[in-house]
Amino acid sequence: MKILLVNPFKETSLGRQSFPPVGLGFLATMVREHYEVKILDCMSDCRNYQDFINQVKWYAPDLIGFNVFSIAVPNVQKMIEGLKILMPKIKIVVGGPHISALPDKVFNYFPQADYAIQGEGEIPFLALLNNLATGVAAPRINKPFFAEDIDNTAYLPGI
Repeated sequence: MKILLVNPFKETSLGRQSFPPVGLGFLATMVREHYEVKILDCMSDCRNYQDFINQVKWYAPDLIGFNVFSIAVPNVQKMIEGLKILMPKIKIVVGGPHISALPDKVFNYFPQADYAIQGEGEIPFLALLNNLATGVAAPRINKPFFAEDIDNTAYLPGI
């Protein structure tokens, strides 16, 4: 399974500031042993939405995960809508601070998303990928997860 993790466009009062997407780096590190994974930082790697779509088409992922900050919600909505028109079978996962803060409203904001991860994403995301890879049904949103020991990968709770 090919995974693309996306740091979406964010417009701030400071303009388009680019900071390394550290959280996506943690997710990629957690899953790269089992799945092919790439990070796309739209803040530094894309000029516009068409560039984003072209890079997604080129990589041809099976699943795309978005790191959603509240400031990026309108941009992520637009990105997901475009992806679902062009690639209707692609699986979309949303996670990040906005999802963790408002889990009850996540599918109101992102009706076309297939799954949502709330809390620390490393272990629930890997569990979700494993469920999808083996054909096990996975809930649309996990229970809030905060690890006591994030290095303990043997603990993969049912999401």
